[in-house]
Amino acid sequence: MSKKQKIVLTICSLIFFLYCGGQEPKKSPFKKYNTKELLGSWKIVPSYNAKIVFDKDDRSFLFKENQKLEIFALEDVRGVRLQYRLEDDSPFAYFLFAEKTKNIWGGILDDKVVRIVREVERTESILE
Repeated sequence: MSKKQKIVLTICSLIFFLYCGGQEPKKSPFKKYNTKELLGSWKIVPSYNAKIVFDKDDRSFLFKENQKLEIFALEDVRGVRLQYRLEDDSPFAYFLFAEKTKNIWGGILDDKVVRIVREVERTESILE
């Protein structure tokens, strides 16, 4: 191999290693959402008895069509996405912070515009 070929090979090798070795894996802009303020059951409107439950153990579940599915809530600067698995690239639901009030939160679920409404538990009165 000539001296010129060795130099070209060395330069190509350096470029390859610098280009491939210098890239960091893509970091997701989403982080785990703290669901403490959402504790309880949220009815999905419109739907037939579908609801999302955020429990005190920082777990979330979707109840739909007689199924209980664990879901994951991840946030970015604009809102919260709900996914069936943490590894998923696309969510099944997304709720904007701008559309959130204390008991109602507007968003998209399964490509439909919906809102989730907090189900208020009634306490039994001793007078009743």
